[in-house]
Amino acid sequence: MCVFALGVAVIVAAFLRPRALAQSEAADWEKVAGGRMAFDVASVRLDTNPDADMDSNVPMRSMDSFSDSFTPTGGLFRATDFLLFQYIQFAYKLSPEEAKRVQVQLPKWADENQYDIVARASGNPTKDQFRMMMQSLLADRFRLAVHYETKELPVMALMLDKPGKLGPQLREHDDHGVPCTTASASEGTPTTAAGFPVQCGAIVRLPGAASGVTKVGARALDSPRLADVLGVWYQVDKPVVDDTGLGLVDFTIEYTPDRMTLRGMEYNADAPTFLEALKKQLGLKFEPRTAPVRLMIVDRIEEPSPN
Repeated sequence: MCVFALGVAVIVAAFLRPRALAQSEAADWEKVAGGRMAFDVASVRLDTNPDADMDSNVPMRSMDSFSDSFTPTGGLFRATDFLLFQYIQFAYKLSPEEAKRVQVQLPKWADENQYDIVARASGNPTKDQFRMMMQSLLADRFRLAVHYETKELPVMALMLDKPGKLGPQLREHDDHGVPCTTASASEGTPTTAAGFPVQCGAIVRLPGAASGVTKVGARALDSPRLADVLGVWYQVDKPVVDDTGLGLVDFTIEYTPDRMTLRGMEYNADAPTFLEALKKQLGLKFEPRTAPVRLMIVDRIEEPSPN
């Protein structure tokens, strides 16, 4: 059995932000999910079918958005043809940028071998409870061992462009009598009278005003997660921290993606760029600084024995 020890930091947990409100997201969601738990039974197999497609009955993205709404499965978890780092991304709720940092530091086999996992749990677990069970499975079958450190690192801080002033398409959350709900795909994307998604807590794709324009929004989204999402769209190569001083927010943003980052979509020269929209529509900006960042150090990982 091959053992791979990583001597460098792998950023795989939420960042510690300078605001008192912003605790470690990983610690918060793990507590809400109920803490440590495990599957009742689980099968882990190396996928040797070159024609297989990635598929899962539980959305595997770390940041719930667009079509990633979760439907309870009655305790069944099934995933086919995923790389190990993708299971780690799911288990620890990593942002895409954090997952990249994991991927480049894992052993070669973990970035090439694809695994099928079928597992069952008692009851009807939530998506975050499945994440907690996956953490236990990774520790048991892949001998994944980690510890955490906090270090001062260069970051990009999301902050108000003008103190005390929000943009016209960003507001502190107000339900205005419209309860939070989860809309199914067949219902389209219902919005409130103010144009925000009815669905709460997830990033939702909205119809753009013109060709080559992307429009997304969210309602009742916490500002640390807003910072993470905007950092992904901005494609920053540093950790992102939230320094907006906000809590739950509603927002929509509409911009033309860079033609090199969204291939196949027409670039609209008349629409604002992401940074222009960030400032004019949301009243926000990114600023470089240093801040404490919570890091997860991967101490050990092993190839699993065949079932």
